Amino acid sequence: MNCKNCTHPINAEANYCEKCGGKIVLSRINVKSLLTQAASNIFGWDNRYFATIRGLLTKPGKTLYAYIDGTRNRYMNPFSFLLIGLTLCVFVFKFYSQDYLAISEEANKQQLVWMADTFGGIYADEAYQKQSLELNSKMQNFILKYFNLVSFLLIPVYTLFTWLIFRKPFNYGEHLVINSYLQGVGFHFTTIFFLLTVFVHPSFFLVASLGTFTLYCISLKLLYKLSWAELILKILLFIGLGILTVIVLGVLLFIGGFLFGKYF
Repeated sequence: MNCKNCTHPINAEANYCEKCGGKIVLSRINVKSLLTQAASNIFGWDNRYFATIRGLLTKPGKTLYAYIDGTRNRYMNPFSFLLIGLTLCVFVFKFYSQDYLAISEEANKQQLVWMADTFGGIYADEAYQKQSLELNSKMQNFILKYFNLVSFLLIPVYTLFTWLIFRKPFNYGEHLVINSYLQGVGFHFTTIFFLLTVFVHPSFFLVASLGTFTLYCISLKLLYKLSWAELILKILLFIGLGILTVIVLGVLLFIGGFLFGKYF
């Protein structure tokens, strides 16, 4: 029997051609095969999408290592998976943008009340609370407007942090794969729990961040075979590096703004 795509001789029991990689199709066309092929052509999946999600949720360390080690056909491309998660998240956030802003405002109000009751001082000042609410509103509108762009820009930054802290045996490119997969799952978490926040209770939104953080911790622990003490130390280093980066960027922006205002 020959491959119908490249005419290369193939084994009768083979599922794919060893020369061109084309799938061996023996059955006639039906509605199911058409839908499966459409999903494969449009989204790049033929059960790989679901296999990727299942693997990352049930065996994250094993799944990540398998892809890095060369098992590529079983799982979806990490960047395609990231893009699907991000697209779902952006679509839902845009569709329920007013709900998102209302939830964010209410959460910020509750936080300000708690801080005023707990610490008093400036946190109890009405002018400070009003200014804080206005700033939060601007930030949330910015997030909604540039969510997809900011998310993509942050992936290389997260990757740099994990590469610097966890290092060998994986290089930067392999850490980029790890972060793309985990962020992709994180976007799925965010989408699901955001909908639960809108339709069930506002507290569900916090679960999304907690779920993503937990998946990161467990995945890296399994992938690097770390003890809990080693993992906690590296997570603290990650947080510290993030805080240091924010401080440095803040100082540079302040200096840049000062120089711009003085000389221009």
